[in-house]
Amino acid sequence: MTLETVFNQMKSLTQDILRDARKDGEIPHGGEVYTFLEWPAKLTALPSVLLSVTGGNLPTQDGWQGPIQHEVSMLYYFPNITTAEGHAQITPMIERVKDKFAANLTLGDRVDNLMPVAPPARWYEGPGTLVYAGREHVGIIFNYLMKAKSSESIVQVSAGTT
Repeated sequence: MTLETVFNQMKSLTQDILRDARKDGEIPHGGEVYTFLEWPAKLTALPSVLLSVTGGNLPTQDGWQGPIQHEVSMLYYFPNITTAEGHAQITPMIERVKDKFAANLTLGDRVDNLMPVAPPARWYEGPGTLVYAGREHVGIIFNYLMKAKSSESIVQVSAGTT
């Protein structure tokens, strides 16, 4: 299992969130979702969601190495709108992200679990200002801990991708 495969499942779930928010009138456009292999040169879609690996650990237990734990973030950017407009569109996303990912903790049985980071770390940061490609945007960041299945690693990225 590759990180690319796991992130494609996260992308699909995030696209569902945006589709439902658009249908319910919470956002004016369908937006775009990008995995870490697809990040654009600049953000134009409203909203633009970037899925990222931000760190990780290889826990050890009695000299045995356990499954890799990846820190992942979902960065929701709302380009070219005011802070007030951004807050109005971002706030409903908090509940939508919680509900969608709480119901999909194994990402289709691809990982042992995907859980919000534990306190004192913050599950979400914002709404506030996020910078991408030198430009400021209104946004919010959701932070998760993804634990690979015990019997396999999801570190590798598919051959031929950059």
